[in-house]
Amino acid sequence: MGKYRLLAASLLLAATLGGAAAHADEQTDVQADEQTDVQADVQTDVQADVQTDVQAQDPTAQTDEPSSVQPVQAVQAGTELFVAYVYASQRAAPWLNYATAAANAGRDAQARASFGLATAEEVQTWTDAAVQAREQLQLARQSAGDALSAWKSGYSWGGSPPLSGQAAAVDPSLAESLRLALAAETKAAAGVEAATLKLRAGMIKALQTLPALDALKQAKLSTIGAKEAYVNGVLAAYASSAGSPMSLSALLEAFRQGPIPVLYKEAISALSANAAPILPAGSKPASLTVQGETYVPLRLYAESLGYRVQADSKTGLITLTSDDGRIVVDPNRRIRIEGDEQSPLAAKFVFAQYAAYVTLPFFPEVLGMEVAWSEADRQVIRILPIDGKDGSP
Repeated sequence: MGKYRLLAASLLLAATLGGAAAHADEQTDVQADEQTDVQADVQTDVQADVQTDVQAQDPTAQTDEPSSVQPVQAVQAGTELFVAYVYASQRAAPWLNYATAAANAGRDAQARASFGLATAEEVQTWTDAAVQAREQLQLARQSAGDALSAWKSGYSWGGSPPLSGQAAAVDPSLAESLRLALAAETKAAAGVEAATLKLRAGMIKALQTLPALDALKQAKLSTIGAKEAYVNGVLAAYASSAGSPMSLSALLEAFRQGPIPVLYKEAISALSANAAPILPAGSKPASLTVQGETYVPLRLYAESLGYRVQADSKTGLITLTSDDGRIVVDPNRRIRIEGDEQSPLAAKFVFAQYAAYVTLPFFPEVLGMEVAWSEADRQVIRILPIDGKDGSP
């Protein structure tokens, strides 16, 4: 009878550990799923903890934050504050996974110990691991809450408009570090899977799986650090080329067209509570892809935002009028005209079926709002202003 109890208990623990290793098959997709599921829970908890306090704050008021926070808020643009929040919130997920696995294993060890199938030392080891993980999880959540508060009460989204042409190259060592971190995480996940299989086969004891779980947790934390360093490298390279901070729209487009898809998926997931569709529900607008760039119909989006659009067939000028004034764009010269001022545009224009299509930089450059591309809906979504700080109309 004890033999069957031992087998059942081992299978239960193996199932728990197997869940921790399940992501090894598809590294990139699973990281995005983890961002959407596990981290979404963490983000919800963090936002619930600080949302009321943040909304009650005067955005211009000085706080008694630690000295390590105040300088960051003073010099960072909204995009950098957002990036800091994304990766601070991600650090809670590995500790949550580890704490859950350790707690489940501890309960299993206690059950086996009651039948003399586990030692008190094993029970205590799992218990200690779970307690330490919960402590670290609490610290990670606090850090994420601080980052969310800084983001919500920080400066505007705004940065420079997207550059025409490529921004300065990111330090290759950052990209290499991220590649190595992702590979190490895949290897660590495989280690957990191997330990699970050995446990099921009776080749090792349950406690011998703890190093593999710890290695996976550390690998995940290292990956998060490498991603944050890489993204900060992107921001620094862009600022060096543009002479001012990178806008969130530009960063998201760099992610979307870049070599690491998971960065875009994670950023869009973190923005879900601060984004909304521009077009009415049920809209299925046509979009074009030209040389790898996405173009959307200018008139459809502008009118959905309350602009009246007029195109002059003789001059080629397009006029957008609202209650706040008039903006003229010249697609041929790629300039924006407002009053006596002209400014060059990074946005590109194409004409198809007697309609003008524009790339996403059109929205921040001409309409003054941050946007992103929703792959799921195949349309542009608007990033909502925080306390109206991004200059959106």
